[in-house]
Order: sequence, then structure tokens, then C-alpha cells
Amino acid sequence: MSDIRVLIAEDDTTFRSALCDVIRSDPSLTLIGEAQDAAEAIELACRCRPDVALLDVRMPFGGGMRAATEIQIFAPQTRIVALSVSEDRETVLEMLRGGATGYLVKGGSMDDILSTIHRCARGEAVLSAEIAGDVIWELRCGHRPNSGTAQRAPVTPVAVSVTPGPTGALRARAGRSDLSFEPVYNLERLRIVGFEARTRPRSDLPEGRAHRVPRLPDDLELAALATAVQSLKTLPRHAFLSLDPSLETLTSDRFDGALGLTSAERIVVEIPSRATDGDDEVMRAVDRARAHGARIAVDGTRAARGHVSCLLEVMPDIITLHPDLVRGIDASPVKRVLTAVLVSLAGDIGTTVSARGIETAAEVRILIDLGVEQGQGPHLRAPGSLSELLGTTTATAEQ
Repeated sequence: MSDIRVLIAEDDTTFRSALCDVIRSDPSLTLIGEAQDAAEAIELACRCRPDVALLDVRMPFGGGMRAATEIQIFAPQTRIVALSVSEDRETVLEMLRGGATGYLVKGGSMDDILSTIHRCARGEAVLSAEIAGDVIWELRCGHRPNSGTAQRAPVTPVAVSVTPGPTGALRARAGRSDLSFEPVYNLERLRIVGFEARTRPRSDLPEGRAHRVPRLPDDLELAALATAVQSLKTLPRHAFLSLDPSLETLTSDRFDGALGLTSAERIVVEIPSRATDGDDEVMRAVDRARAHGARIAVDGTRAARGHVSCLLEVMPDIITLHPDLVRGIDASPVKRVLTAVLVSLAGDIGTTVSARGIETAAEVRILIDLGVEQGQGPHLRAPGSLSELLGTTTATAEQ
């Protein structure tokens, strides 16, 4: 895009002058005006209709929030980029709610500023890496992640009975544990492209207790994963199988045995969200899974919290969107911007984005508009046994 018209609104004279110099250094950008407060920014935007407006969050007469809100009313085509020395998540959320599609922490490089202007002018959403992860985390949890060692939730014991299978793989004895599967759809075509295998507590646990069992014991989980892998024989030929092992299981020497295959091209292995960047055991497990041909998925929230370093290290085939980010996305500008950031990042590294926990048709429409390719959730199809799902979905999946 050439001749991008840019407005700068910043009350710090020195920083505003530096920004003007940055804009003038790029021949494809045109500086159409400078403002030192929100009122001047609104007046200039209404009169000159810039393509991109850089707005200081804390400038006089209402700040960036007032300027963003009114500019979006009178010059809706203008893309808003918020500028602040603050990395406070509440400030970020406030500006995103006000219509900003970009947010930069002051002090970034000239290249970062120019890149953000160009990307926002193209309709992309951009958040600086310093803040994107914390904002997504707050949307999920409502608080800043603890910088100390995370406390592991206590695991309620589950009765386990497993026996060795004929090939040495563990198999869960019938009636003690079973699997459920959730279809994964191509959202635009509404065609099934894969199934996520889920382990779950045995069905005879009291309802109030069952939901408190976060993870099956290791042996039973390995057994369930091995059983899930065997289900590939009955899945439609084009469909993949997604596995979500615990951190302990993924890094176990027995995980390869649970895969039970020398070739696993139809298997997707998701890295557990508790894994830390640069964990040698995790990376070895990823390398072993890839050696079998499996693809790797990473939770987008984890990627953002790690300032995308885990993406650069792992280079996943799939980035998943947590249900907390997907839920109500049609009514949340903040969630839409954050999702757009992850979709843009995925495009840069050639990765597919897949949404979890889709509950409404409105969420599906927004996700498609944002470029999310795949998704799953109760609106599309609730989890069930393979016999239940294949009885009603095989025809759809194979079309």
C-alpha cells in the first residue's frame, strides 16, 4: 500500500518530533498533521481523514481513549495505533475497546513503528510482544500470571485397571476408562478435517467428583492415548487425530510406545500449556514426535505469554485458540484484536490457526472473518464416542 496518510498525536514535543522524523524517513508514508492533545487529534482526523493515527494514551483533554472513540465515529476508516510508556494491561484493554487495532510501547525501534503502521494500514492488528501475552492471559484468568513456580493442582485418584495389549501397548480395561472424540472442522466449508481425542474419568464417578479430576493417572493416560491411536484405522482417511498429552506423559520415555507407529503423519501432538520455553525434555519429545511424522500444536495463549519465543523455537504446525479467547469474540473488540494478532503471526510462519470451544454461529462468522481456518466446540458438534460421531459425521467428513 503506497502513500499511507499518518496523523501523530503526542503531547511530548521531543518524542513527537522523533516520530515525525520516522514517518518522513519512509517514502510510502505521508505525515498529514501533528496534534498535542486529544481535541486537536479529533479535529485533524475529522478534517484530513488519515489512514493511520498514532495516539498517545496519556495526552491532555481526554487522552487516547477519547480521541480513539471520537475518531472512530467521524473517521471510521482511520486505523488507530495507541502509544504509551505504560505496559499496564488495563490501559491496553481500554484502548482496544476504544477501537485501537495496534498498540506500541514507547521506546521501540524505528522498524517496529514503521512495520506497525504498514500492517495496521493493511487491516492487520498489531500488539507489541511485551504486552500481548499478559493481555491474553488476563482475558483468560483475570490476573497476572504468577512469576514464581506454579502450584500443581491436586489430582483426585481414579481407580485404574490396565493390562498389556498383544503388542505391548497398554490398553484400558473396558468399563474403567474410555475416550471421547470431538470433531475439528474447516470453518469456512463446515467440513470435518480431524478429531481431538480426549481422555475422561470413568462414567460411574459421581457427577460432583468427576469434574474435579483434571488428569488421568499416567498409566491410564498412556493406555487411553494408545487406544486413541488405534482409532485412526476407523477415521476417514483424510482426517487427522489430535492428542493432548500431559507434560509428564509427553516427556515420558513411554510416550513413543503409546503412539505405537513408525509413521504418524495423521497425528497432531499438542504441547501442554505448562511446558516452559527452552525445556530440553519438551524439545526432545517434540523432535521424537516429528521424527515419526507427527505435527505439533501450541496453545496461542502460551505462545503470546512467552513473547512468541516458543513459536520461533518450536515452529508449530497449528496454533490453537483457547475457549476463553473464543467465547463471546463477536461482542469483544479486545478478543478480536488479540485473535487477529495471532492469525497474523501464524501467517508469517506458515501455521494453521484452530479455535476451541465455539458456542455460537456468531463466533463462527467472526472467526472466519479473522482468518481462523479450523475450529471445534459444542455449536459444531459435542464430543462423543467414535461410533456415535462416525454414524452421523462420516458422510460430511468425506465430502
